[in-house]
Amino acid sequence: MGIQELGNQKTTTQTTTTTLVFTYGTLKRGFSNHVLMQDLIRTGDAVFKGAYRTHQPYPLVCGPYRVPFLLNLPSAAGSHRVAGELYAVSVRGLSRLDELEGTSRGHYERLPIALDKPPPRALDTSINLWL
Repeated sequence: MGIQELGNQKTTTQTTTTTLVFTYGTLKRGFSNHVLMQDLIRTGDAVFKGAYRTHQPYPLVCGPYRVPFLLNLPSAAGSHRVAGELYAVSVRGLSRLDELEGTSRGHYERLPIALDKPPPRALDTSINLWL
């Protein structure tokens, strides 16, 4: 499915806290689970922030059910900088994404990772991802 959370970039408005989330798999536009992102946008639980890519190269693997996931092996052989989409997501939206990703069942976990905005402009933060 492929999501990464920008853990240290939480923004707070008068009533909402959002977390920046990087999607690199089926949640991206044009893929099977993007309908969830569209629903989160429609309900005000997500805002598209732009196209980004991982700062370091990572292996992107396609599982047996055609579900892509990243391996936490930065710069391993066969790795590349992974392109994806960045969203600001509400607490409620993040809960729905965690449910999809199976975080509570141990299917994925969020870990720190860095992003760049193409053309290369570093995003000065750490990101978490579901592996």
